[in-house]
This record gives sequence, C-alpha cells and structure tokens, in this order.
Amino acid sequence: MRTRSLLLLALSLLLTAAIGCDDPEEDVSAPDAESAEAAAETALVDDGADLVGPVWQLVRFQDGPAARDTLEEVRVTMQFRPDGQVAGRGGCNRYSGGYEVSGDTLTFGAIASTKRACMGPAMDVENRYFETLRQIRSHALDAGRLNLYDEEGSRRLTFQAADTDPGQGTEAEPGSMGAAVSEPDEAFEALGQEPGWRAVVTRDTIRYEGNYGETIVVLPTPMAQTAPSGVVAYDTTANNHTLRLVIREDDCTDVMSGQPFSHSVTITVDGEMYRGCGEPVPFASLTRDE
Repeated sequence: MRTRSLLLLALSLLLTAAIGCDDPEEDVSAPDAESAEAAAETALVDDGADLVGPVWQLVRFQDGPAARDTLEEVRVTMQFRPDGQVAGRGGCNRYSGGYEVSGDTLTFGAIASTKRACMGPAMDVENRYFETLRQIRSHALDAGRLNLYDEEGSRRLTFQAADTDPGQGTEAEPGSMGAAVSEPDEAFEALGQEPGWRAVVTRDTIRYEGNYGETIVVLPTPMAQTAPSGVVAYDTTANNHTLRLVIREDDCTDVMSGQPFSHSVTITVDGEMYRGCGEPVPFASLTRDE
C-alpha cells in the first residue's frame, strides 16, 4: 500500500513538471512568431527603399550599339517615389508610370509621356528606352549604380545616381526654360480646364483663348523675366488687356484628359487667374493657326 502511494506521488510530480515545462515554451514561441511577422512586414515596407530618392541618370544601354557618346548629349533620368510611381526624362519628353518591387524583382507599368517631338537622336534614344523598360524584371545596386535586368537575367540598363535631375534647375535644355520660347520654330502651349482655356506663346505674340474659345486676346510677347529658381514670367499689356503668364518646370497632369505635361502654368488675364499645364512644342505641330 505504501509502495502504491509513493508511485502515485511520483507520477503526480512528473505530470506537474511536464505541464510546467510546456507553459514556458508556449510563452516563448508566441513572441517569436510575432517578431517574425513584424520582421516580414518591415521587409515589405523596406522593399525598394534603396531606389527611392536619388535621381538616376542612364549611362549605358547594355544591348545593341554602344550609346555612351549619345547619352552624354541626350539625358535620360528616372526617379522612384515612395507611392509606387516613377518619373523622369526619356530623352525628349517627361514621363511617369507605376512600378512594383519585391526583393530584387522590379517591373514597370504603363508609361505615359508628354508629346513633344525632338530632332536628332533624342527621339531614337527615348523610344529605345521606353521599349527596354517594358522588358525589365529585376534590379541590383552596385557602388552607386543601378543595373536593370530582363527576364533572362541579362543586364539591359545601367544608371548612376545624380545629385539633381539634369532636366531641371539652371542647366535646362534649350527651349525648355530660361524663356518659354528660344527658337523661331518653337512655341509654348498651355491649357487649363473649368472654364477651358488655351494659351500659345511664340517669339512675337501670346495668344489667349478663354472660356472654350469665346474670348480671344492676342498680345505682344515681352522680354521673359527669369528668376534664379528657373521660373519664367511674362507680363504684357495692349489693347486694354493685361496678361501675366508664369511657367514652372514641374510635373503637371491635365485634370480632364490625364495627360502629363512638363510644366505647370498660371495665367492671369484682366485680373482673372487660371491654373493649368503646358510644354514647349514645335510651331508646326500647333493645331490652329496662331
């Protein structure tokens, strides 16, 4: 009888010890699981963080004929934004679109661009660049350079981090800033909505069409006023009308069509101010006789 009691007591102690050992394991495992989940979420948030911020300038097309000399003349840039959007210069036009990144994988969505036509190699470079972007599937960073690869793992594009977008600031492209129009065969076209308006700047005149074309004002083009920031302003008065046009090199999207433009614009006509978008265009491409 005594032996049986001792056996029952020993069994009870073993069960208590076993239960006591299980509890700490459960307490430890739960925080580990939470930590792993938090780490995974952090990793997702950090995906692509090393791409965001710098302006990346294209320095090499990996396939096809060497283009280093061309890329010294035709600047192509890319800037990743934390909201999943990418924007830059394609060589001729400004562009924007979406991107998705996870680990080293990287893909680009549809690219929208302004519609400026350029002479020389700029258009060829831009078309080649946009076509290559559609083929990109992964990326890698190496000593300040960003390499983009296609589905087969072949390097297609190489970028280098730049301090500022070469298309902005004091080193502006001819005809883009410093004056809205710098060549005889070039114009600057601006437009806005509600009510619909349009303005065309040439070397000789500024033509304003307001309220969907019901109001037309044509004034002489004055000397452009250029601020250190690169903002260009025109102030002109004639025929009992006053007009002030302010042009900033800044990404702008038309609220009606969704079309991207290279500049934002404010125009004040006879005391009424309107906002819109615009960009330099070849004079021959204008849809109406100015």
